[in-house]
Amino acid sequence: MTNASGQLTKHTLHSGILGDHQEYLVPVSSMVAASGYALQLELFLYEDAKVVGSTNTNAASYSLEEVSFDVELVEVSDSIMADINSELANGAQIPIPYKSWRSHQTALRGAGTEHKIDISESAMNLANMYSVLVPQSWSQKQSVTSAKYLAKEYDPYSFYGGRKAVNASGAFTDATDYVNKYVWKYGSTYYPQAPIELVPDSTLALETSLATLDLKNNERPFMATLEDNATDSQPRSETRDFVLAHSFRKSGNKGIVSGLNSANSGAPISLQLHFNSNPNASVPKSVQTFIEQENTLYIKPN
Repeated sequence: MTNASGQLTKHTLHSGILGDHQEYLVPVSSMVAASGYALQLELFLYEDAKVVGSTNTNAASYSLEEVSFDVELVEVSDSIMADINSELANGAQIPIPYKSWRSHQTALRGAGTEHKIDISESAMNLANMYSVLVPQSWSQKQSVTSAKYLAKEYDPYSFYGGRKAVNASGAFTDATDYVNKYVWKYGSTYYPQAPIELVPDSTLALETSLATLDLKNNERPFMATLEDNATDSQPRSETRDFVLAHSFRKSGNKGIVSGLNSANSGAPISLQLHFNSNPNASVPKSVQTFIEQENTLYIKPN
């Protein structure tokens, strides 16, 4: 568990014009920001408790060393750049489509089984939303072993809401505070048109996510795979990767703006959840929602 010699880590950017969804070349020579740089990237370390655990009773920490940013640069010919600069000088614009992500976190209040989450998001072209249930707070785990760190209670990135959990011995256990009904709402419109009832398990939530995101064939996501222990297998969507997802796209054509315009009315997007029992009984929880928005950056003179 202890790694005194360090661990090589590679992180791919997901949001913005440098995200891994970017399919176009970015003309950095036409972009000028602060201090003469076209782009500036800042990194912030996450809190120790959600990155490392302690193998004893002492606090553990981590640091980043020898950080490098690797990017592929393509140099075009002078004639092509002359054409681009001429077009810009004549008032043309260079459109660069890209995706951006934002997150909203809302704590579940009270001891009831029904909760409504309001997400205030002003997006012109909101494509997809993903919501997960996580603990409201997280303290660093101590005396962690190679078996314990696999347990849901030792993993800060396990999601709740499914019908199974993994204990410190690696065995699957039954959860009692699982989600048994949910629906999205914006204005007077429900997504989908009727609440999704999860009986007798959470399979319908998984199938709905796969269908609305148009995932098929080899695009099956990680949450749809099985998690194994010594004696049994369970879907990860039930054990630790329970995700509620919905796509607001009306067309699969990337050239068409077909997402939800949540900036139009200023109304919040609501997620209505119904649990089998009080979700805060054992671990106080919050809903973390990720917003995927499709944007276009236009580069023009000056």
